[in-house]
Amino acid sequence: MARYDLHTHLFTTWEQGRYSLERAGRDADYIIGAVKSAKLDGIALVNFEDIRFEEFAASARGHLGRYRLMREIGNALSFTDEESVFRVIRGQEIPTLQGHVLALAGDSFRRIPSGLGLKETLKQIANLGAVAIADHYKNLQGVGIKNLVENSASFQGYEQFNANFEIVPREDFTELFRHGLNGISVSDSHNKRDLGNGHVETELDFSSEDSLRDSLKEKINSGRFIAAMRKRNSLFSVAEHAGIALYDSWARKRFKWLED
Repeated sequence: MARYDLHTHLFTTWEQGRYSLERAGRDADYIIGAVKSAKLDGIALVNFEDIRFEEFAASARGHLGRYRLMREIGNALSFTDEESVFRVIRGQEIPTLQGHVLALAGDSFRRIPSGLGLKETLKQIANLGAVAIADHYKNLQGVGIKNLVENSASFQGYEQFNANFEIVPREDFTELFRHGLNGISVSDSHNKRDLGNGHVETELDFSSEDSLRDSLKEKINSGRFIAAMRKRNSLFSVAEHAGIALYDSWARKRFKWLED
C-alpha cells in the first residue's frame, strides 16, 4: 500500500497573499525529494490563509528538474522520476474559534478565513467538497472530544497521532469510534527531518478531483487504512512548531493591511 502524510507544512513561509517574509522550498525538487527521502508516496501540503499549494503548482508547471510534473488535477499534482510516482494533495489548516481543522482535497479550492466558529468552518469545508479532519485533537489548538462528538456527522476523521502533540487516550479513541470517527496519523512537519513521522498506508484514486476526494473520504470513514507512527518529533521540532504558529498568527494580523 502507498504511504501518505496528510498534514505537512514542510517549508516555512510567512505568507500574506502575495507578500512573504521568506520564500523557500517551493520547487518540485525540494518538495518531492523530501517525500522520496521519507519513503512516502505523497503528502497533503497545508498552511493557513496563504496560497502555498497554488504557488507551488505554478512553479511546478515550468519546472524541468529531476522530478517531472506528470499529471495535474484541481486538488493534486502527480510527479515522477521515471521510477516512482509522488503526489502532492491540496489542503488548508484552518484555525477556528474552537480549534484547528484540516480541509483536504477540496474542489475549486478557495481560502477559508481563520477565526470563524467551528460549525461555520465545517459548512464551508462541506461546500468545497473537502475532507474535514480535526487536528491537534484536544490541546490548546484542538477542537476536543466534545466538539468532535457534537459535529461527528461533519468530520471524516481526527488526528489520533500528531507527532508534535499527544496521542489520543484509549478511552477517547473508543468513544469517538462509537460515533463513527476514525483516527489517522500525521507528522505535522515543518521540515524535511520530521516528514513522515506519522502517516497512513492506503490506496487513493487520483484519476480525477472527485475520485481523489471520494476515495479519501471512503478510506477514512471506513477505517480502511493503516495508521502508522515512526517516531515523535524532537523537542526542538515541537518548540519550532509552537514558535511558527505564534509568529504566523502575529504576521497574519500585522500584514493584513497590505492586502486591503
